[in-house]
Amino acid sequence: MDYGFGLIVAIVLGLLLIAMVSTWVSQESLATTQESTDDLAKDTLTEAEDAADIVEQQPQADSQSETQSIASSSSGSLAEPTAKADDSYKLGNICFSQQDYQSALSCYTQALQTNPELASAYNNRGNTYYALGQYSQAITEYSQAVKLKPDYTRAYYNWGNACYASGDLQGAIASFTQAINLDSKYIEAYNNRGNCYVAMQAYQDAIDDFDQALELNPKSIEAYNNIGHLFYQMKRYDEALENYEQSLKIDPHQPVAVNSCGNVYLALNDTEQALKNYSQAIVLKPDYAEAYYNRSITHNNMGHVQAAQADFQKTIELAQQQGNQQLLQLLQTPVG
Repeated sequence: MDYGFGLIVAIVLGLLLIAMVSTWVSQESLATTQESTDDLAKDTLTEAEDAADIVEQQPQADSQSETQSIASSSSGSLAEPTAKADDSYKLGNICFSQQDYQSALSCYTQALQTNPELASAYNNRGNTYYALGQYSQAITEYSQAVKLKPDYTRAYYNWGNACYASGDLQGAIASFTQAINLDSKYIEAYNNRGNCYVAMQAYQDAIDDFDQALELNPKSIEAYNNIGHLFYQMKRYDEALENYEQSLKIDPHQPVAVNSCGNVYLALNDTEQALKNYSQAIVLKPDYAEAYYNRSITHNNMGHVQAAQADFQKTIELAQQQGNQQLLQLLQTPVG
């Protein structure tokens, strides 16, 4: 399909929206976080811990592990049902880690049929529904988990992520707050709640949460990036750049943060530096569709017609390959 290069000029007018797409796709988090705001970030799964926690744009991964203790009996008769539940639970975790979500659901359901009070199985089944984009069902599972285990911090955190994903910001804030009440050092919950406040334009509350995350961990790249996103949205570009650069001092290999710096420089009309940032982001992540898109706009602004066309076509190609519907919809918006 011939989209026409003239579309780029019209899209420039929507640059703020573009920047939000490119910086908050997460999940790398809320905005994905992080590649969510990113993005919501995911926990690494081990045999004895809960299936992945999800944090966009987006919010960050919880490093805590949780061991499911198994009852034992010398006769074996009482322990057998619990042991069977544990086997199904562990198999569900393995399936989840392999992204075989339907099998994971089956295993967790089997575990719960054997042991209906296995709160972690409800939590993990909720994570599986989350991964499938079935947020309402995920919320139902998390609520059952905390009903069985009222101090289940991680389930409240996951509940918040599901509420955020479904657009229920108030519900997300309530869940993240409950997680923080149970664990005052839960950095990821502060970051995610802060992202909710950003979405509500409650900027001071967001800053307070991000500052708390930094107080708990002065090297939290997620908190610095979140503050950068916030200041960018507020058009406080110098402060946005300062926080992105602080994040990159901690870890210079962050394509989203590098791309975000490019967005700031473009907003400041420093096209040369913006071009360098977008190119660096692409080096770090060669399939970074949003960075190609932003670079195409920058080339166009600088009069580099052929380079702009090449990047624009690359954007279309990558967005189609990745099923990036948000970017594809933006690219295909009719002109005039």
